[in-house]
Amino acid sequence: MQAMLYKGVRGSYTAGRVLGKGGEGIVYAITESDDQVLKIYNEAVPEQKVHKLAFMASINDLQLQSYAAWPIDIVSDSGGSVCGFVMRKLTGYVPMHMLFSPLDRKKLFPDKGYNFLVHVARNLAMAFTQLHAKGIVIGDVNEGNLLVNERGMVGMIDCDSFQMKEGERLYYCEVGVPRYTAPELYDTGSFATTVRTESSDSFAMAILIFQLLMLGRHPFAGKNLSSEDISEEKAIRSYMFAYSLKRDVGNYLAPPPDTLPVTMLGEVLVSYFHQSFESRDRVAVKQWAAALEQLLVSMKRCARSKVHSYPSVLSECPWCEIKDKRNILYFLDEQVLQADWSKDIDHFVNGIKVEKLSFPPLHPPPAITVEANPIDERYRHYNTYQHVTTALLVLVTAIVAISYSMSFVLALFLVRLIYLVLPWKKTLKEEGDRYLDRVGTAKSALESALREYYSPVYASSYSNACTRLKDLIEKYKRLSAVMLYEKQQVEERLYNLQLDVFLRQFLLEDHTIPGIAAKRKEALYRANIYSAADIKILQTQSIQGIGAKYTQELLLWCRQVSADFVYKPDASLLKQEQDKVQAEFDNNKKSLGVEIKGSYSQVLQFKANINARQKQLVAEIDTLYTAVAQAEADLDAFNELVG
Repeated sequence: MQAMLYKGVRGSYTAGRVLGKGGEGIVYAITESDDQVLKIYNEAVPEQKVHKLAFMASINDLQLQSYAAWPIDIVSDSGGSVCGFVMRKLTGYVPMHMLFSPLDRKKLFPDKGYNFLVHVARNLAMAFTQLHAKGIVIGDVNEGNLLVNERGMVGMIDCDSFQMKEGERLYYCEVGVPRYTAPELYDTGSFATTVRTESSDSFAMAILIFQLLMLGRHPFAGKNLSSEDISEEKAIRSYMFAYSLKRDVGNYLAPPPDTLPVTMLGEVLVSYFHQSFESRDRVAVKQWAAALEQLLVSMKRCARSKVHSYPSVLSECPWCEIKDKRNILYFLDEQVLQADWSKDIDHFVNGIKVEKLSFPPLHPPPAITVEANPIDERYRHYNTYQHVTTALLVLVTAIVAISYSMSFVLALFLVRLIYLVLPWKKTLKEEGDRYLDRVGTAKSALESALREYYSPVYASSYSNACTRLKDLIEKYKRLSAVMLYEKQQVEERLYNLQLDVFLRQFLLEDHTIPGIAAKRKEALYRANIYSAADIKILQTQSIQGIGAKYTQELLLWCRQVSADFVYKPDASLLKQEQDKVQAEFDNNKKSLGVEIKGSYSQVLQFKANINARQKQLVAEIDTLYTAVAQAEADLDAFNELVG
């Protein structure tokens, strides 16, 4: 399939792989950029939206980019119609609602405590403050379009829905989520023509801050003290703040069981929540930022756990107290999952050092002075015989040639022929070849010894043994992380089992879910989805009649009912399962320890063999240099003797 090319004001963009799909459009990777993505709308973009996108791109700056996936460039299709925009890629961010669950927090941010949640809340208020300073109102504030990374930085998506003003033209925010909608907006009709305000933003932001600080609890969801059905929407309309300390007439909600006291947040924040949820005279977002900053800098740290921090108004760690008294873990401390073995690191393994083989270069010795070995005198005599005989042959041949009128050339040929068959000539040549062979043999032996010195016979075996040893050591050192992960998986399985049991009590037939009428419920029943516990099926399975929009509504409903879930670990079962993991770890550690010692012994043996051989080679090479010099001296002496 050919990649789609889109043209923007700032350049052209090639759509890569699909990163996400929604009811409004599809988000693609951009082939030309790793830090930007492309959003293409499913339907034709209205003229009003085109103007809005162009305006947003024109006011883009570094401050907006620091916390929002703000439109950087608008793009057109091959027909020239605006169809989407380019925005920053928010890498390493997760949905903010994942901070509400202790298990999700442990998986995503294992070293983060309560102070991290306060830090995120403060950053959220700062982002709102900066947007409001630019005259921008978010409007559709909810837990799904706000993200957070491991540094607690907030990222905003779906920014094209924000409300803003260009001159006299107002671009409305046309969408909203009921559980984050201010009371005064419920009866205004369509959001498409409803003016949002900084006050309505402040209301929604206060709910998110409450959820962060109260570990996922919604301020308008609580224990119903009346006989009538009170939904979140009804509670919001009626200003029924479930955690109110005023207990006004008409407020029939109370905090649900196993919740934190709102008073732990201090007088300032408690008053801000009351003012935001019980009146229209709400606290400005910049005031929230200042109050949260003050809470953050005054936090205390627990002496028992590194992830336990708490507001300074408390005298004792609330997380330890809740765990000790009610067996509820709001923060899954990593120390609980680790065993004492981590304090007893095997010194043998940590002390192993695998050294790379290295040998000093060997240089030829300076000129070696040697005396040629004595040469058998008979070869001198052979040489004399050969010269005398040759002279006599020439003389005889000349006389014969003159006497018998023989051609002089023919005579010389006969002399040469007789010379070649003389016995002394053959003997001298054979002896000369032997001297030459001795030189070649000595040089060949020297070259072979040098090659072996620089490339030892056991070098590859040593290298392979070192590689295996390193692999075993790395595997050994990873054991702790593997064991910790397996113990976390045990905790996660038990957590999910409890959560599943809790969610199965929420049947679809008993609840009203936006957009999910009887026919859609029938479609869900056919797919074996009957309760909130089954909703997770929609994350991997498509069901006819349940598109992306309704899937999000169902997931949102599931998150809402999950907010009341409290994890109470079965200490006995948890210990039993984690003991199994520990036993497997101990066996693996012992087995690997034996393998490492054997492998290390092999490495040392190879190294010892190589070093011993290298010492031999150094001595041999010195001897061979002398042998070459001796062979060359003998050859020169022989050539001089018979030359």
